[in-house]
Amino acid sequence: MNPAAQQIIGKNTENVIGLHFLEILKRDEIFASIKKTMESGKTHNIDELQNVISIDKDGQTSYYQFSILPVLEKQGQLLGVVLLLKNVTRLKELEKLKSEFVMAASH
Repeated sequence: MNPAAQQIIGKNTENVIGLHFLEILKRDEIFASIKKTMESGKTHNIDELQNVISIDKDGQTSYYQFSILPVLEKQGQLLGVVLLLKNVTRLKELEKLKSEFVMAASH
């Protein structure tokens, strides 16, 4: 687990070694995508509305868009997967402001 991931989920590498994914980040939607990628060895397209998760930490809510990518050997054999998290908190805040503005303007 890289330092950015440690900061996002609030756990360090030493505390997660040997744990199942769901013990670290309790997100069934991510686990399902990981499972599909592990079974097929291919990246799955996930609807944009379904690939954003919220993480609450220290009284703040942050939003992350996730992607699951397979890691393959030269011969194409699957070694594992990588979970990418992109912080989209600012975009979510702007969407909320836009919706509130449209609702206020329509009344």
